[in-house]
Amino acid sequence: LDSDNNQFEYNNISSRGYTLSVGNAGDSAESNVFENNLLVSESSSVVYFGNGSDTRFVNDTLIKNSATSNFIELSHGNHTLTNVTFDKNNLSFFPSANASLEIYWYMDVNVSNSNGVGVEGAVVNAYNTSSLVVDNGSTGADGFVYQMLIPEGFLDASGWDLQTPYEFEAVKTNYSGDNVTVNITNLESNNITILLNETVVAASSPCDTLNSDYTLTEDIVTTDGCFVVNASNIVID
Repeated sequence: LDSDNNQFEYNNISSRGYTLSVGNAGDSAESNVFENNLLVSESSSVVYFGNGSDTRFVNDTLIKNSATSNFIELSHGNHTLTNVTFDKNNLSFFPSANASLEIYWYMDVNVSNSNGVGVEGAVVNAYNTSSLVVDNGSTGADGFVYQMLIPEGFLDASGWDLQTPYEFEAVKTNYSGDNVTVNITNLESNNITILLNETVVAASSPCDTLNSDYTLTEDIVTTDGCFVVNASNIVID
């Protein structure tokens, strides 16, 4: 691939060599998008990033059938993989490579009470290891925030800069709950649940007070919606 701004969707691509070679010594390839593809290499690495940048993979699957090859080889450019299935420990950088990968995952977060009912209108925050919010959103009527974009980490020839584990919190006025910790590297599911229950709110002001006998010639009326019997032997008649 030696051109720019192309989009490839829902393809099954198989090759005996590189399944995809992005750019070459004479031509770069910029801002190309691959989404929901199956890329299979029979005897070589699946993807080679040779010359170019901003290649984006979303929901793709990479398969290699050669035990001696890598899933990805990198020489140049910054590239992004979101929800892409491959062995992240099986890739290589060319000598003097000026290349990097950003690895992201989608997370669906459900906020429910102890009865399993979704909590609408809760704000969900995802904190990385530096306690920075990397993404947030508000739950809908079903209690979900869908496809929160969570970076696992960034990789170049010097190694990983991991952003995981994450703390997910849910916040809503008059509700309380515990945060959930998720290690994106050892992810078993893209769905997590946060329990959030409504709390009992104390009255914002004291009740009215009865300090003496009271004859009910009319209804008792209080300005605070309640009253306190504040003396002994009072008769309310």
